[in-house]
Amino acid sequence: MKKLTTLFILCFTNVMLAQTTYSVDNKPGAPSDFDNLQTAIDTAASGDTLLVQGSPTSYGEAIITKQLTIIGAGYFLGQNPNTQSYQLPVSTDIKFNLGSDNSSISGISGTVRMTEVSNILVNYIIGRTYVIDSNNVNVSNSFLNGSSQNNGNFYGNYIIGNCSNIIYKGNYIGTLISFSNGANAQMISLINNTLGSIGGNSIISFSEFKNNIVQSNVNIYFGYNLDDYSNVQNNILNAGATGGLLNGNQYNIDMSTVFIDSSDPNYTDDGKYILKAGSPAIGAGSGGIDCGMFGGGYRLSGIPNIPNIYEFDVPDTGYTNDGGIPITIKVKSNN
Repeated sequence: MKKLTTLFILCFTNVMLAQTTYSVDNKPGAPSDFDNLQTAIDTAASGDTLLVQGSPTSYGEAIITKQLTIIGAGYFLGQNPNTQSYQLPVSTDIKFNLGSDNSSISGISGTVRMTEVSNILVNYIIGRTYVIDSNNVNVSNSFLNGSSQNNGNFYGNYIIGNCSNIIYKGNYIGTLISFSNGANAQMISLINNTLGSIGGNSIISFSEFKNNIVQSNVNIYFGYNLDDYSNVQNNILNAGATGGLLNGNQYNIDMSTVFIDSSDPNYTDDGKYILKAGSPAIGAGSGGIDCGMFGGGYRLSGIPNIPNIYEFDVPDTGYTNDGGIPITIKVKSNN
C-alpha cells in the first residue's frame, strides 16, 4: 500500500501547473509533504495547490485566508466503478475566510463555509455549503446531502446575508435554504440540479431557476408565482407544485417515472439519480438537454478533474527473467 500511495501522489503532482504542489496525508508513515492539513495551509504560499489523500481519520477543521487550491479523492469510492484504488475519502470541514478570494476546492467530504469572500469554486464535494455575505461563488457537480431537521433547525445548504451571483449547477441538493437577514440575497442561479427540497421560509430572488428536478412534495415558492416568472423554466416538479405547462415547466410529476429503478446496476447513492429510459426529464431542459444534475455535468463519485489511479495490481508471483515485476496500472484522465 505504501508503494501505491507514493504512486498516487506522483501521478497527481506531475499534472499540476500551480506555483507549488504539496501532498497531504495523515495516515501513519505515509510519504507526503505534510500530515496535518492546517499546517499545510499555513505553510503554503498564495496560489499553491494541496493534494490531500484519502484517510480513515478526519483532517478536522481547516481555515483558509489565502488563495489556495485544495484537491481530495472524491466520495462513494467503493460504490461506483473506476474511482480510486484507495477508496477512503478526505474528510474535513473547510472555512474560506477573508483573504481566500479566488480559491477552489474539490473532492472532499465535509462542510465548506464561505464568509465575506469572492470568486470561490466548489466542485466535486459531498457535504454542505454555507455562503455568507459573499459573491461570485460557483458550487457545481457536488452531492450536497444536507437535508435533515433537528429541533426546528435545518442542516441544509445555506445562503445567508448580502450575497450575489451565487450559482449552483449540476448538483444533488438535499435542502437549499436562504435567509436575507435584513439584506437581499440576489442573483441566485440554480441550473440543472436535482433537489430534495427548497426551504419554505427562503427569501430569495432567483436570476435563473431552470432545468432542475425538484422532488419535494410541497408547493414551490420563490417570492413569485411560477406562472408569472419567466426565469423559472424547464423544470420537473413533483406533485404539490401547482400550475400548468408554462415556460417548459412540468408539474405534478411522479418521481418514480424520472429516475432509474432500484434493480438497475447503476443504483448507487448518487447513481440512483440517473434518468431512466423514457424519463420526462430527458431532453426537457432548455436547448434540449436533460434536466437534473447529470445534465449539468455531474460525475459519479465526485472524481476531480485530474488523473486518478483506479486499479493497481502487483502479483505475488510472476517475476520476469531480469528480476522485474509485471505491474498493471489503470488511470483515467478525467478531463
